[in-house]
Amino acid sequence: TLGAAVAAAQANGSGSDLILLSGDYSGVAVTIETPVEIYGGYASCSAPNATGKSLLTGTNGISPVLDIISTEVTLNGLHVQGATSLPPRVLYGGGIAVTNAAVYLRNMEISQGTAKLGGGIAVVGHSSVLVIYDQVEIHHNYAYEGGGIYVGEALMRASYQDLWIHHNIAERDSQTFEGGHGGGIYVTGA
Repeated sequence: TLGAAVAAAQANGSGSDLILLSGDYSGVAVTIETPVEIYGGYASCSAPNATGKSLLTGTNGISPVLDIISTEVTLNGLHVQGATSLPPRVLYGGGIAVTNAAVYLRNMEISQGTAKLGGGIAVVGHSSVLVIYDQVEIHHNYAYEGGGIYVGEALMRASYQDLWIHHNIAERDSQTFEGGHGGGIYVTGA
């Protein structure tokens, strides 16, 4: 499983480990606290090249699919699909949560994430950085603030080459009447 591969990388010690994924994974709720590069879309782990994307489907909307904390992570060739639950039960990042970490995205799709802040991706903390290279699509995510991406007191850089952010929703919380800002991207405290 992806969780077992991340745990093995953490046990491996210093330096970044490379994890190659073949196939799709469901019920994913993985916390990453060690430097890794995760590449998906391989026919097998010994295949020389990726041929598509690996689908990582979340659990029941209680936690992010990938929760990245205080480390450096590269994600490539993945489709991160959250588990829609309304009202949102996840505070940050229905698909990917980045807390005081550096995350690099290429050839990615993030969809169907639900959270209070950052349905697709949430980037929080003064030392957090999200770098979006090319071929990234963020769509059909839901949050009160930042339907696609929420950036809170952090840095985001995007190449804007083959970057699609569409059909995301930021809706006002019907109980607190807060939110409703940034369907695609919401930046605060920058």
